[in-house]
Amino acid sequence: MTAAKLQGDFETVEIKLTLKVSKQHPEMLDMIAGRVYNMDGIEDVTVSLLEPNTESASAEPPERVTQFDSKIRAFNRLYNLPCPAAPTIPARAKLTWELNLFYDILLEELKEVFDILQAIDGPVGHQCDEDILTDIADWLGDIMVYCASQLAKYGLQSDDVLGIIMASNMSKLGPDGKPIYDERGKVLKGPNYWQPEPMIKRMILARLRQSRSL
Repeated sequence: MTAAKLQGDFETVEIKLTLKVSKQHPEMLDMIAGRVYNMDGIEDVTVSLLEPNTESASAEPPERVTQFDSKIRAFNRLYNLPCPAAPTIPARAKLTWELNLFYDILLEELKEVFDILQAIDGPVGHQCDEDILTDIADWLGDIMVYCASQLAKYGLQSDDVLGIIMASNMSKLGPDGKPIYDERGKVLKGPNYWQPEPMIKRMILARLRQSRSL
């Protein structure tokens, strides 16, 4: 039994974790994005969820989500966009249509960089540094929100997905513990790099198991 003091809309909670292990495993638990996921060899995992205070309870399910994820889900609900509580996928034909539509709109968003480049290349003093940084923040922020909203349509949270991807990115270091770059400055994969897809799949399966147990 572990007690934890949380800030914000959460009160002091007690978290109890119970494991049934069918075989030895070098890593008993994955701690990715602050969550506990099932590992190979663990038959069952139960963990109490973080319950919000009744005084500030929202429509969100009793799960630990970031403020950003919570606002994305609220955005999707407000604008009648899909926002399932568990990972889900539409029929293949609808999914193909959705992804093509997402690509078209995202391409439009990406092309807005040319407006920023035009302002940068304009007359000296045409835009101050703060104006250019504002435009960059707005442009990149819109892209992030659009991608997060698309994730929410499939019952996925950016905190889950990005937490795993960033943990994978941190494994790209070279054998000497230093980063490897190409001629453009892009970070390349070192010998200890691990692919994020298997962990993402494991997270999705864990989310599905959690949703079925509620």
